Amino acid sequence: MAGKYPTPTISQLKDESSLSGYAEGILNPTTEDEAIKMIADNRDLNITFQGTRTGICGGSVPENGIMIGTAFLKWMGEPVEDGEDILVPIGAGVTLDQLSKPLHKNYKGYIWPPHPTEETATVGGVCALGSKGLNACYYGDTRKYIAGVHIIDSEGKLKSITEPETLDKIVGSEGSEGLITEVTIRLVPAPEAIWGIVLFFDDENKAAQCAEEMKGLFDNNSDVFLTANEFMDRESMNIVDDLRKVSEALQPVPEFPGDAQAMLFVELSGKESQMMPSLMPIIQCSSKFGSDPDKSWVQNSEQGLAQLHAVRHAVSEGVNAAISRKHSEEEKIVKLGLDLARPEDNFPHVLAKYRKDLQNISIRSAVFGHVYNNNLHVNLIPASAEEYDSGEELMRKWIQEGLDEGAQAFEEHGLGKLKKRLID
Repeated sequence: MAGKYPTPTISQLKDESSLSGYAEGILNPTTEDEAIKMIADNRDLNITFQGTRTGICGGSVPENGIMIGTAFLKWMGEPVEDGEDILVPIGAGVTLDQLSKPLHKNYKGYIWPPHPTEETATVGGVCALGSKGLNACYYGDTRKYIAGVHIIDSEGKLKSITEPETLDKIVGSEGSEGLITEVTIRLVPAPEAIWGIVLFFDDENKAAQCAEEMKGLFDNNSDVFLTANEFMDRESMNIVDDLRKVSEALQPVPEFPGDAQAMLFVELSGKESQMMPSLMPIIQCSSKFGSDPDKSWVQNSEQGLAQLHAVRHAVSEGVNAAISRKHSEEEKIVKLGLDLARPEDNFPHVLAKYRKDLQNISIRSAVFGHVYNNNLHVNLIPASAEEYDSGEELMRKWIQEGLDEGAQAFEEHGLGKLKKRLID
């Protein structure tokens, strides 16, 4: 079999988790017809599908066989109106940052709500994982914004799927149903205005209490709504500061207050005329829990919002970079991050539960994530193989407890190969 397939590069054999694998070769189709032939010709082999490898659970890391990539499946089909919405077929290899340019040009006034902070993730990858990101606080599951897919099954047969029940099985299936080659995305009318607000707290527990109260702050307001409600602890801010030294995107972002132990990032959307008045409830709520309004940040321009999103993404990016460095020293060390949604729980309670366990170990950690469904992405950064073993055991404990308590496990990042071994 040697020489039959193009040899993958080292980077193509791993993803952001630092988990690496092995494959005989990699094939990169540029059309659906090429992808059909590649799958049909190699259906007796183990095939791993791969996008831009931005996943953090090892889903696109091969164990053997060959890889088939979607990186060159890039196109944008003809739009179709569907009531107030617009449906647009998009090649699975189009990345979110590549998608944003034609959306701004051709569909001004519309958005595709799924908003993972990783802008180099592909549309196909977002579909395969069911990734939601910041905006799910208001817009909900990614499935609502996918009207159809083209998918090639293990025999090399192309199917066009629009039936809701079948789409439900494909979105979030992590490639188990086949290779997604095209996603018909549902664009919805954009809000008139979007403002980003960052609040700092010198007490983590008070930040958590404020975050919980913030959930329902605009429930009775038909003019404005929260599109994001995010938490970051002090170590998360430290990680952003580390990355700031080498990241151009973070250079314009102000320094964090030195006494801040936690921060909340709130994104407010709605009618332009109601944005300024809606700041007052946020200021009153945060002030009640000790946040100083004079230290807060407010951005309402596209560039300013991009800076705030860069801060949120920098936590994940910084953690992954730290893990990569540790992995180069100790191969056993790979990503250890939690992905448990507890929508019926109380945010301060969830944070306190994780914090109590973290205080009993000496492993560096960063705690950040989504307040709306209490999905805190607790990330551990072990310094040694021994610490990794302890951290992995703690992850197993958290996952099992979460499952026993009815939590939604692997709700956003997928199961992949890393998380699968934590529940085996």
